[in-house]
Amino acid sequence: MSQQSRIIWIFLIISALAAVNCQLEKKLVEMFNDDTSNEGDTPEKNRCLSIQADINACYSCYRCHDSVITRRPRDGFVKLNLTDSKCESEEFCCIDQSSQAVRSKSKCGELNPEGYPRSVRDSLRSVLPAEYPWRAWLYNSSQLLCAATYMNEDTKVLVTSASCVKDNMVGPLYVRFTRDGKPTQVTQKIKHPESDLMILQVSELPGVSWLLPCCLPDDSPPLFGTTCIAISDDDHFIYTAIPKPEVCASALKGAGGGARELCAVAPSTDYRPEPGSALMCPSLHTKTVKYQIYGIALETNAEGYTRYTNIHKVTDWVEDQVENLQPPVSNVYRPPNRGYNG
Repeated sequence: MSQQSRIIWIFLIISALAAVNCQLEKKLVEMFNDDTSNEGDTPEKNRCLSIQADINACYSCYRCHDSVITRRPRDGFVKLNLTDSKCESEEFCCIDQSSQAVRSKSKCGELNPEGYPRSVRDSLRSVLPAEYPWRAWLYNSSQLLCAATYMNEDTKVLVTSASCVKDNMVGPLYVRFTRDGKPTQVTQKIKHPESDLMILQVSELPGVSWLLPCCLPDDSPPLFGTTCIAISDDDHFIYTAIPKPEVCASALKGAGGGARELCAVAPSTDYRPEPGSALMCPSLHTKTVKYQIYGIALETNAEGYTRYTNIHKVTDWVEDQVENLQPPVSNVYRPPNRGYNG
C-alpha cells in the first residue's frame, strides 16, 4: 500500500466516524501521524493497520472504562478496535446516538423562523412568538420567577436555574410555554447537587404543533470565539461570544471560569439575557442548523459578561435523571382569579 493510499484510507475512516468523541479522534490522529511518518513503505509494515467494528449508524464512542459505558447493560454498546501499523490495538465502546435519551429527538433545536402563527417582527432583533419553540417561563402563583427551556417530550422535562426556586417558596409552581398561555403544574423538581441547575417535570404539554425541545450539547465544549444566541426578557436577540475561561474569571471576579460555569459576552449597552434562559449555540455536526443549550443564564455584569451554568459539564447527569423519570399524570394547575389564553 502506497503512502498516499494509506492517507486516503485513514481519512475515510475519520470521515466515517465523524460522530465519535475526542478520545477516538485523538487515537485516529495518532495512527495517521505514526503511519505517514514511517519511511520504507512495505506491505509488512502495514499488515496490522485496521479498524474492526460492526457500525452502521451514528455513534458516540468512549474508552470502555468510562462511566458512560460501565453504567449501561452489556448489549447497550458495540465495541470498536483500532490497530495501528505497529500492531498496537486499542478498544473503544460506542453507543448508538439514537438510543441516547435526550439527544434522540431528530427535530430538536430547530427554529420556526417565521414564528407561529406567522408574524412580522416589530424590529430587526425582535423574537417572534414560538420562533424558539423550546422557550418557557416558570411561575409561582402569579409571580414570574424566571425563564426555562423545554428538553424532552416523553418525560415532559424542562431545565432552569435552581436559584430561581427558593426553598421557602409557598404554593405550587407552574410553567407557561407562551407568556400568556395555559399554566401547567410542575409535578417534580430535581436539583443538581453542585451546579445551579434544576430539572422540572410538568403534568402535561400544550397541544400545539410548534413545540420542539432544545438539543443537549455535543461531546465537545463550545470553542473560544463561538458565537451563540441569548434572549432578553423583552424578547430581543442577543449575539454573544464565548471568551477564554481566564477572561471570564477576571471579568466576573472568579465566577464563570470554573468547570461548573461558563460565560459569554455582549456589548455592555446591549440587552441582557433573561435569568434562567438558555445560551443557545449552533451545532457544528449537523447539515441543518440545530441549537443546543450550553448554558443557563444566571447574572450579567455592567461590562456585558453573563455568567451561565455550564450544561456541557452536566449533560450525563441530565440524561440519567430524564431516563429515570416516569411520565407524569396530567394535572393542570390554574391560578385563581387570573385569566389565561390558549
